[in-house]
Order: sequence, then C-alpha cells, then structure tokens
Amino acid sequence: GGVVVGFLGGGACSTCHHYLRRWLEQKFMITDTVGVVSLHFVPATIAWAAGIVKIAPYGGPERGKWAGLDAAAAQTRTLPFGLEYSVVFMHGEGTGDTAKYQAILMPVCMCVGLAGGALTGAIMKKIKGPSVARTFSDSIFWKVPEDFKLTEDIQKSDERAAQMKQQKKRRDERMMQGAV
Repeated sequence: GGVVVGFLGGGACSTCHHYLRRWLEQKFMITDTVGVVSLHFVPATIAWAAGIVKIAPYGGPERGKWAGLDAAAAQTRTLPFGLEYSVVFMHGEGTGDTAKYQAILMPVCMCVGLAGGALTGAIMKKIKGPSVARTFSDSIFWKVPEDFKLTEDIQKSDERAAQMKQQKKRRDERMMQGAV
C-alpha cells in the first residue's frame, strides 16, 4: 500500500509541478517559486486521503500487539509516556473515530498554516529591508572579489537590453492595434 501511495504522490508531484504551477500563475497570479503546492501539498493530500482509507476499518481486535494495559511496559520503549495506541489514536474501539480525527487533521493544519503565513506576511510587510535593486547583489551581504562589479554591470546591461526589447515589443503591438 505504501509503495502505491508513494508512486501516486511522486507522479502527482511531477505532473503538478509542470501543469498546476502554470495554472496558478495564469488564473490567480500566484507564483509558487519553490514548489510548495506541487511538491508538498499535493502528495501530502494523497497520503492524507490514503491514511483515512487505511485507518477507517481498524478498531478493537485489529489494534495488534500493543493493545491493552498489559503491553504498557513494552510501550514505554516506543512511546515514552506509556500511552496505549488506543489512547494515542483517540478511542480506537472500532467506531471509526480514528478515521474521523484523521479527516479533521489536514483542514486544521491548513488553517493553522495559512494563519501563520498571513501573520508572517503582515509582519514582513512592516519590516523595511534593502531596496529591490540592492537585493540582487551579494555585495551588500558578503565580501566579494574585486571583479564582482564587472559581473553586476554585465547583468545590468543584460537587464537593460531586455527592458528595451520589451518596450519595443509593446510599441510594435500598439502600432499594430492602431493600424487595425
């Protein structure tokens, strides 16, 4: 089961990194620069759903060798506080409670993560950092070689050339619209 879930997660990860990233950029103007959605969220969602499906039928007799108070001494080697797995899995008496808690787990984690991200974003907006132009230079943070300035100048001239090319393209598009 785990190999299949891993295979599905890996396939979804690769596919989403290619297609979902572009769709998010086009539809919502969200740039997923490090692949958080495609590389983490999508495979985690697949594993979460598989976990719910796998745990749903388990209960009383299926709890295995760790069930009951007679296994508490052995459990302390695995679980440092001597908790039974039935306690850890919250009412694992075969009533399906574990699957319900598993189903609630991801939305709760998403809410906590989104709230934390929103708070961090709000704090970061208040912090004044270096200007955007200076953030693309290592020289404000590190000691750099003498010829580093030459590298920066080459990059700036490449950026200027790209800007001029873009301006020319816009001008040509405007001229074409005017001719139509």
